[in-house]
Amino acid sequence: RQRIAGLLYEEAMVSADLDKESEGAQGLRAELVRLDREAKDARAAADAAEERARASAAASARHARTLEALDDQLAALQDEKRDRDHLLNTVRKGMRAQQAELDAARVKMADMAAQLEAAGAKYRALSEKAEQVKVS
Repeated sequence: RQRIAGLLYEEAMVSADLDKESEGAQGLRAELVRLDREAKDARAAADAAEERARASAAASARHARTLEALDDQLAALQDEKRDRDHLLNTVRKGMRAQQAELDAARVKMADMAAQLEAAGAKYRALSEKAEQVKVS
C-alpha cells in the first residue's frame, strides 16, 4: 500500500508539474501571440511610414518641378521686361530727339516771324516814303 500510495503521490506530483508546465506553456503561447501581433503592427506601421515617405518624395519631386517651371517663367518674364524697357528707352530717346527738333523748329519759326515782322515794317516804311515821293 505504501508503495501504491508513493506511486500515486509521485504521479500526483508529476501531474502537478505537468499542469505547471502546461500553464507556463500557455503563458508562453499567449506571449508569442502578443509578440506576433506586435510584430504585425510594427510591420504595418513600417509599411505605412514607407508609403508616406514615397508620397512625400513624390510631392517633393512635383514641388521641385513646379519651382523649376516657375523659375523658367520668371526668367522669361524678366527677359520680356528687359526687352520692353529697352524698347521704351529707345522710344523715349526718339521722343526727346523729336522734341529737340520741334523746339529748334519753334525757335526758327520765331526767328522767321521776327524777320517777317521786320521785313513788313521795312516794307511799310518804304511804302510810306514812296507815297510821300509820289505826293510831292
